[in-house]
Amino acid sequence: MSPTPIGPSIYSAAALAGIAAYNGWAQVAMVGGEVQDPGRNLPWALVLGMLIVIGLYVAVNIAYLQVLPMEDILMANSTAHPTAPSVAGRAAVTALGPRVGFVLPLLFMISALGALHCTMLTVPRVFFSMARDGLLPQGLGRVSSTTHTPAVAITVFACAGATLAVLGSYDRLSNMTAFGYVLFYALNAVGLLSWRRHPGGNGHIQRRRRWIPVVFLAGMLWLIVTLIARGNVEILAALALIGAGVPAFAYMRYRRASASSA
Repeated sequence: MSPTPIGPSIYSAAALAGIAAYNGWAQVAMVGGEVQDPGRNLPWALVLGMLIVIGLYVAVNIAYLQVLPMEDILMANSTAHPTAPSVAGRAAVTALGPRVGFVLPLLFMISALGALHCTMLTVPRVFFSMARDGLLPQGLGRVSSTTHTPAVAITVFACAGATLAVLGSYDRLSNMTAFGYVLFYALNAVGLLSWRRHPGGNGHIQRRRRWIPVVFLAGMLWLIVTLIARGNVEILAALALIGAGVPAFAYMRYRRASASSA
């Protein structure tokens, strides 16, 4: 098999998969309003959580490289090879024997359910907060009288996720989600830089560290441009889906402004 030349778009596609794996740190911030002593506990949760995840992923990938030849890794399950066994499956069977093969789907299911559980607890909180601020329909801001949770937001989010799961494969949905992460990472960096220029943004205190969000923003923009230029269906679909929310968000802002001025 002749080696595939690695260009910017290939590297960006690989980085997208890594971003999907590491994005749990962003979800921690979504529940910041429900954390006791967030000024102390959130930084510890973010730093220690990321260090643990990085250590685990690096160790697992080193194990893959020790157990499997590179050709087997390249030909493992992906969008290009949807019917091939996964890297983890091949590595486990090679290291532990074929009998472990039937256990792997169960372990993958437990891992996916754990990630889904965290997502279901965090992301609907964003819908809930936006609804309370008048930026989404008010129904999404309702709290259940029995469970005291944003049940409507959770139900809507679950239905949207189930619909997407029926329409797309895991890899495509993962790439769409990760591209959304990258896009909003860039917007967050822009917002941070704008806030630091604002008179109330403590820009004079943080000025010496302004290069950090600038470098971060440059990296995110590079990923966005190269991924769009690659023209993958899931990237274009993610752009269309996110873009469809722009006029809806603008309309909700207009309604809130009209209600405030009335």
